[in-house]
Amino acid sequence: MATKCIIPLLGKRLRVTELDNCGAVFTGAMQVATDGFVSITLSSEVEEGTEIIIRKASGALCVNEKMADSFKRFTVEIDFCGVNPSLLALVTNAEEYSDGTDVIGFTVPEGEIKKWFALELWTGLSGVVCAPGTEEASGYILLPFVVAGVLGDIEITGEDGITFQMTGASTKGGNQWGIGPYGVYAGGGVAADEVQSVAITGTPTGGTYTLEFAGQTTAPLPYNATAVQVQNALRALSTIGPTGVVVSGGPHPDAAVTVTFAGSLAGRNVPTLVASGSFTGGASPAVAVTVTTPGASAATGLPEPIDPFDHLLMIETTIAPPPEACDPAVVPAVAP
Repeated sequence: MATKCIIPLLGKRLRVTELDNCGAVFTGAMQVATDGFVSITLSSEVEEGTEIIIRKASGALCVNEKMADSFKRFTVEIDFCGVNPSLLALVTNAEEYSDGTDVIGFTVPEGEIKKWFALELWTGLSGVVCAPGTEEASGYILLPFVVAGVLGDIEITGEDGITFQMTGASTKGGNQWGIGPYGVYAGGGVAADEVQSVAITGTPTGGTYTLEFAGQTTAPLPYNATAVQVQNALRALSTIGPTGVVVSGGPHPDAAVTVTFAGSLAGRNVPTLVASGSFTGGASPAVAVTVTTPGASAATGLPEPIDPFDHLLMIETTIAPPPEACDPAVVPAVAP
């Protein structure tokens, strides 16, 4: 068995994954990947071992023992170089503020902070050649269970930029990360882009339908929509984006359209589109979505599950996610 020595170099990006109070990823949990940070600081908290000292009447030592120190936790601070309200809402006491359509800022309410997240950080590596076809070699640091902190001091001056800080967060034992829900290790899997089919039955002669993805719904589509119309409607969703799908086939209602997930959604198991129709004419017309090819990553989760009471993991990997838009994304439903 060979040991790999790694020399981490600079921070590349981080990913925050929402957890429940038991340290587990849950259905509908959100994640944000970003390179918009200045620094991450981990500080160890250690409980000093009990010292037992007994002296003789002469003052000389009779008993001189010190028990072992115990590691308790890391405290975590992050300086962000911009304001991502959705990210701040995952890791601090901040809450998203919406104009009814978009998240345009954040608020900071009083009260208890009942939020938990996992933090992944990718670094460069000094003296390591990247594997063919990869962005570059990476160090990978995982904090599998973190109790959210608070928004730190904000200083506004005439000379310096304004940064936003998370402070007061701390790691916690009892995580349920296992191998994790993402492909972070080149484990020899076979990549596949998810393909879903949208079909209309019952030969309607009028009406519309919608498609929902990760909590966002398209504008109404006509019963006889073309592949281009469906593609444009899906790409208008921020949870998919301008390169997130390629649609072929159709037009409806005679032929199904095929939705192939691409861009940042390529090679991932993604949520199934939810269709809802309001048709006229025909015989009991309906719209349905079928997953014809489940998405899968060429990478796997961690090669071995981490212990529930591990507070930190550091390994070498070649898999680093691209920094995504401000919008949070739904965590993949199934681990690779």
